[in-house]
Amino acid sequence: AKIQGAKVRGDVHMIRMGKNVSIGENAMVHVAKIQGDHPTIIGDGVTVGPNAVVHACTIQSNTLIGAGAQVLDGAKVESNAVVAPGAMVTPNKVVPSGQLWAGSPAAFLRDLTDEEIASIAASAQDMAGLAQAHAIECAKTHQQVKQDEEDAYDLETRNESYFPRGTDEEADKSDVLGLGVPGMMFNSNLTAKSQGETSK
Repeated sequence: AKIQGAKVRGDVHMIRMGKNVSIGENAMVHVAKIQGDHPTIIGDGVTVGPNAVVHACTIQSNTLIGAGAQVLDGAKVESNAVVAPGAMVTPNKVVPSGQLWAGSPAAFLRDLTDEEIASIAASAQDMAGLAQAHAIECAKTHQQVKQDEEDAYDLETRNESYFPRGTDEEADKSDVLGLGVPGMMFNSNLTAKSQGETSK
């Protein structure tokens, strides 16, 4: 999933991404050529937060790069690791698997729990599902969008007790207009007043 404003620039080298990768709003994924020959390699199930910079480095599978964090040239973030929001992983630094790094320059903060590692994968899966739903909606024609709006309005305003007769069903002869219960309006009988009866 590539959120609006995110930039993926493989202009002077290659960028390779795995499955279920999410690049957050205004994040940048770039490569290097002049100061070292570094592509950017991103594994499966990686979430790059908004305003983060991933530059000419390797991000292994099931990792989280926090909002505004930077991972710079030649650095490596191993699988099941987290770079905290705003952290800067300096060039050629390695963030070992299962660890949380924070600060600028980034340094080891603590080991991740099993629950935290599992939540990285769950977050990536959620974003992948959202991306699929977004792609389906964006592929709809104007007519389909209009029909969706009408269906939503109908669902919001429909009386649950009303069921229209199907076109293949035989009409009830007592249903004069074919619309409901004859002789009733607002749940009151529509009967003529007897002679001499006055309205109350």
